[in-house]
Amino acid sequence: MVRNKKNEKGQLYGLLVDYTFMFLLVISCNSMYTVLNKTFSTTSLSLVITVIFLPISIQNIILHHNLNFSKLVTFFCYYFFWIALVLGTVKIVNNLRFFTIFVLLFPTCVLYFYARYLDGQVLLVLRRLVNTIVFFSIFSLVLWVLFSNLDLVKGTSMYSSWSGLTVTRFWWVHFNTQTESFFGLSLIRNTGIFPEAPMFAYLLLIGVFVELFVNNRTNICIMFVLMITLITTLSTTGLLFGVLAIFLKVGLKYINRINLNSWTIIVGLLIVAFFVVKLLLQQKSGSSSARVRDDDIHAGLQAWKQNIIFGNGFSSSNVIRNHMASWRQHVGNMSSLGYTSGILTILSDGGIMLFSLYIAPLLVLFKRKSAMFLNRKLLVALIFMLATLVVTITPYVPLTIFMLSFFYVYYFIMGCNREV
Repeated sequence: MVRNKKNEKGQLYGLLVDYTFMFLLVISCNSMYTVLNKTFSTTSLSLVITVIFLPISIQNIILHHNLNFSKLVTFFCYYFFWIALVLGTVKIVNNLRFFTIFVLLFPTCVLYFYARYLDGQVLLVLRRLVNTIVFFSIFSLVLWVLFSNLDLVKGTSMYSSWSGLTVTRFWWVHFNTQTESFFGLSLIRNTGIFPEAPMFAYLLLIGVFVELFVNNRTNICIMFVLMITLITTLSTTGLLFGVLAIFLKVGLKYINRINLNSWTIIVGLLIVAFFVVKLLLQQKSGSSSARVRDDDIHAGLQAWKQNIIFGNGFSSSNVIRNHMASWRQHVGNMSSLGYTSGILTILSDGGIMLFSLYIAPLLVLFKRKSAMFLNRKLLVALIFMLATLVVTITPYVPLTIFMLSFFYVYYFIMGCNREV
């Protein structure tokens, strides 16, 4: 009886810790609360996550003191050697942001996943991440119908420094920030608690990718809610990635019947991802959105070409801005200018040196071919996540770092020749 009570308390504690972490990850994903309030900025919330969950992770790992932590120690030796190389070769414009993301947040997420791995609960953490995203999804759907469309509550106008426009808020729990013309109708996009639909779509897509390719079983009800919410965002990017993810999920069932080596599969998936991005850039040909995206690619590539290996300096957004078309050169920050490419932000900030952190889990598969046959789904999830960064400016948000740390723990510490 006493042992059962202890187990119940332990489960309740784990539940509280996980969902608190997941809630902070969602809020810090460039929500309206972080982009409009410096006190609750992404950097500030990253520090909060570190302060709360780093001690918890270390404490949990210490409880398994009888295990061999050589892989974990080796990983961090390599990682901080990489940090030293970056600091020695890449100009750091925003020291606090770099230190918070790569010296504090990323190691915290790695330790958190490793601690949950030791408890055999890695998938439980990711299930709770999806549950949290679904909660925000359902919440936004209800308020989008009642507030945005049925006008049951009168909103309050406010200025958004993110877009440089006036938006409508409803008790700070839902926001009308964008409209879209659809067959001559002006529709309000469901942006939830986010300053723009693509940002909300990114959160939903992470839920879709995890549900389809990481969790053991795909819950149809969860997928239905996530896809319906994606539709209400009117984000073509989100819809295309979502539909393609479902298509590949079905297709992966038939790959087992075909004798393909890992090189063939990975190259094939990369080609598919390339054409998806190309399709995304062309799907609104002639529209203002297409012009912005085309100019984003041009500006990002031109900025990166100035220093391909080491970049122009971490958080040096002005370099990209200087290469933007003249019609976009107005007063405002990078977000109000509408810049959208996270991958090119990484390459401009730190060149191949910084980008290597994001691509390393993918490259390791070229060495460990057997891993491809054991868990192809994780590879697809990773490729999708990297592909979404091409058209979404979320490379440094805690949610991206959190997901990246999962792939590091799986490929480099757990050993990718085993199931999650």
